[in-house]
Amino acid sequence: VADLFVKLLATTDRRKAIDTANTLRGVPSTLEVQQAAVAAWKRHQESGEERGLWFHILGQLTPRREPALRAAFDVLAAPDAEWDGGLLTHRLTMDVAPEDRPLAATLAAQALTKSPHAPVRGAMLDVLAAYGTRDQADVVRAFANNALVPATERERAKTVLAKTEAR
Repeated sequence: VADLFVKLLATTDRRKAIDTANTLRGVPSTLEVQQAAVAAWKRHQESGEERGLWFHILGQLTPRREPALRAAFDVLAAPDAEWDGGLLTHRLTMDVAPEDRPLAATLAAQALTKSPHAPVRGAMLDVLAAYGTRDQADVVRAFANNALVPATERERAKTVLAKTEAR
């Protein structure tokens, strides 16, 4: 079945690609299927059509694997992420493939320092609280000690720091 999805997602027809990808929401999928879904999104993202639906699809691929994680974090680090963020951040701490949790923590640490949007930074702290380790502790510490970061976010980062240092 996975091979069929990969073939169907390879279409250049935007409508067929999105209809196929939409059937994957919440359905367990392989790495290859997620690679194909992300490739289809990338082929069609410049049109701007169905932007929100694509973000729902990418946000609900399960379990979250490297291609879907990288796509989500790329979008979240972008300047216009605040509008799109909720569609992608909703499940960042759920259904992440165990082998990809370290990658999620690494990408969250990178996005934490890039995003100008508080909701996105909050989601990155959620990911770091769930999956972060000592490898991300320096980034979280710097964020927690940055006087330019709002006090509520700094306090939250201190709580997350304690979790990352403990792992």
